[in-house]
Amino acid sequence: MTRPPTVPRRTCADDAVADFFEVDTRWLAVGRIAAGLLLVVYAGFLASHDRPRAFFSDEGMWPRAANAAIFPAHHAASLMRHVGTVEGAEAAIFGLAVLGALLAVGFGTRVVAPLAVVWIAQLHLRVVPVVNASMVTMHLVAIPFCLLPLGRHVSVDAWLSRRVGRAGAPARIRTLAPLVLRLQLAFIYLFNAVQKDGETWRSGDAVHYVLYSSHATWPYVAALRSREPTWFSPVATYGALALEGLLTLALVLPWGRTRLRRAAVVGMVLLHGGICLMVDLGPFPFVFGLAALLLLASEPWPGAPRAVPVEPPTGLAWAREGFLAAHLAVAVAQLWPGNAAVRFLLGPAPSLAWVEPYTQRLFLAQAWSMFAPEAPRRDMTWVPVVVTRDGRLIDAARGGRPDFRGLDRRAVPVDAFLQIAETHLLGHPIGLVGAPVLTYYVEHAVRRGYVERRELARAELHVLESDRPAPGQREPAVLYSRVAFEQVLAPTPGPVVPGH
Repeated sequence: MTRPPTVPRRTCADDAVADFFEVDTRWLAVGRIAAGLLLVVYAGFLASHDRPRAFFSDEGMWPRAANAAIFPAHHAASLMRHVGTVEGAEAAIFGLAVLGALLAVGFGTRVVAPLAVVWIAQLHLRVVPVVNASMVTMHLVAIPFCLLPLGRHVSVDAWLSRRVGRAGAPARIRTLAPLVLRLQLAFIYLFNAVQKDGETWRSGDAVHYVLYSSHATWPYVAALRSREPTWFSPVATYGALALEGLLTLALVLPWGRTRLRRAAVVGMVLLHGGICLMVDLGPFPFVFGLAALLLLASEPWPGAPRAVPVEPPTGLAWAREGFLAAHLAVAVAQLWPGNAAVRFLLGPAPSLAWVEPYTQRLFLAQAWSMFAPEAPRRDMTWVPVVVTRDGRLIDAARGGRPDFRGLDRRAVPVDAFLQIAETHLLGHPIGLVGAPVLTYYVEHAVRRGYVERRELARAELHVLESDRPAPGQREPAVLYSRVAFEQVLAPTPGPVVPGH
């Protein structure tokens, strides 16, 4: 009787090599489909709620002149500097949706995937003030995988290859991509945890203050936060810090790679799923969900034999690996001049101006100094108000009478873009930003029929600020109000005339 051949037992070193330097082409197909669908949904997000006009055209809050004056380097790096109309902005966003759809079905993936990364970076360069860490992470997560063979399975590319007799069998590919992805994520979680050193994080109150963000919290959170138990914020705050530290270790330790990889995926789902349940931070949970899925690309395919052939880099693949090595070197080098914690340890950093043409065009802020060391204790919103010739006050954003109640007692719609705009735009010179913001809202009120143009006399941009309630505080928060910008409007059917 013949004995079945013995399968050599995998060592810790085997698991580490597979986890850091190999991917399965079938998992790449799953990641490609998820990434394509995410881009389609994100394009729909950018196209909704009048965002093409409000943020991507010269008729909106952030015209190209303001972008060029305040962020000249980013403006020069964006091809969107040539697009000033609403129709042009809509076409650019529609192009992103088309690229996402092509990526999801797997057509021309070797061209479409890198083009999608460049395309979305160009869109973000047009709206620098409303870009948050999730959007930058979108670029960073996509780069290590956009040049891999994503269309080998479940794709139009695979169907076309079979038609000409070049079907690609399942295989594992040796590449630097998993290592680059792991180090990027490890940097994110490490510096996110290290830089959360403010009083609210030390006292365990950070999550409590986050719940009182009037724009970012979901309606059910706004209804429940007044019933918040005393133990909830400390458990959630310290739990988030501990989870970020453990994720850093799970992503880089070489031992027990299979268990650590699966633990990292579960930890990322728990962390970002919990954040998503409490607040709206734009595409943050979806981007990190995709990153967790891409971590599984090193996992053996379920139910398949482990003895899948390994394809070493050949031909153009060596060029891909050279690019990934250079990209990783730039990412590590950026930490020194850009991250305060690293500068504290290593001292003054050398200039890295020679890498800026690359990092600016792909919007790669890899220093990870963007995370707040303190949870915000003050909330802010703006209320654009038009005053009619007979003295009526109308909310130019939503119609009706303006609402000047305390922010902790107001029903403010969840909109991550608007929240970032309101907290960032007014931090820039008011003469450059106030006029287009108020002009946009006046035109918005006229288009929506809230007021007729001939009735307009004046427009005011009110900024409302209030301290978020401290833990256990029951009295209403104190509200601060000021008029940040004012325009006198033409009393004729003609265009709006900005002025001080």
